[in-house]
Amino acid sequence: MSVKEKETDLYNSIGDTTGLSKKERAELIKRAKQEAKEAAMRKRTEEREAAEKIKAEKFQNERKAGKHKTLAEITEGKDDYEQDFKVPEGVVVYCENLIKLYKVGDIEVMALQGLDLSVKDGEMVAIIGNSGSGKSTLMNIIGGLDRPTAGRIYVNGINLLKLDDNQMLQYMRETVGFVWQNTARNMIPYLNALDNVKLVMQMAGRLDSNRANELLEIVGLEHRKKSKMHELSGGEQQRVAIAIGLANNPRILLADEPTGAVDTKTTAQIMSVFHKLNTEMGVTVIIVTHDRQLSHMVPRVVTISDGRIGTEFIRREEIDVNSDEMMNATAGHDSGSHIEYGFIDGRRRLFIPEYYLSKVGLHEKCKVGIDVKDDRLELFKPEDESI
Repeated sequence: MSVKEKETDLYNSIGDTTGLSKKERAELIKRAKQEAKEAAMRKRTEEREAAEKIKAEKFQNERKAGKHKTLAEITEGKDDYEQDFKVPEGVVVYCENLIKLYKVGDIEVMALQGLDLSVKDGEMVAIIGNSGSGKSTLMNIIGGLDRPTAGRIYVNGINLLKLDDNQMLQYMRETVGFVWQNTARNMIPYLNALDNVKLVMQMAGRLDSNRANELLEIVGLEHRKKSKMHELSGGEQQRVAIAIGLANNPRILLADEPTGAVDTKTTAQIMSVFHKLNTEMGVTVIIVTHDRQLSHMVPRVVTISDGRIGTEFIRREEIDVNSDEMMNATAGHDSGSHIEYGFIDGRRRLFIPEYYLSKVGLHEKCKVGIDVKDDRLELFKPEDESI
């Protein structure tokens, strides 16, 4: 159909506009265009759902024929790979010597350089790093959206390196949930909040209207369940996104810059929701961000730099999410709340922050003195600077 024919259909759909002002006629045309756009988006969504259904049916038939192992079989150790390797007790995310290479033209970029990380079941962790540090690459690998070039990655006892595409899709549907900074990536605009949550359940084959309502109640938005994306504030959209991320009842919730586009008060509300999910529902929460203010609100903080883990911060005491303590933490008035630790990775490498190096006059690519005194390892600037 030509553009002119589409315009003709659009005007015909409006009906008789006799007696309407120019402004009212413009509003009708605008509404008709919006409805046409939503109809096109709805059609694309239906086509995707139909394709996913066909793909799922094909996978089930192949599984019945014994072509695919289930995630349970792999988790229970029925996979014949690495029988001697055991994930440490209580660890739900285990990364060892992860390497990720990207090739851009003739140039190879190493996003992860032998990264080691363990996250215990039921933990709430923030992974903080600057742009290009490798934090988003790490989250995508944990979430099954990308695969590492080398190393080990086990999530919930599953060796992600051994999953084929269908098993990886099953893993993403059953094990992890996502909350993205870009709300358009979280929600379908023409569906209301409740229908967005139910759609994820339906695609996972677990439609439960009562649970969909409960999830919106958990994030404090049961009164907004009939609202569409453009009718919600930025903070409300993020809380709906959290409910959507929980729709498939995941073991792990991955949040990418969840407070990157909201103010301080809304940040406190969103972080309170994460704390509630973590403490009351036992969901393991991993937040990836560049915002160092979030470190005050999370029990464990891991910094990442140049594709490797840098230092860790462990909170001295639990934070009261229902008090002024959360707002103070959000505003960055929570100094001294964490203890900082260095991290020696699997290759015995230790990252030392610039702050500590500058205190003793050390810098990159210089020699450093090493000594052990009273069970303490000391690093110091050599007296002979010509060494």
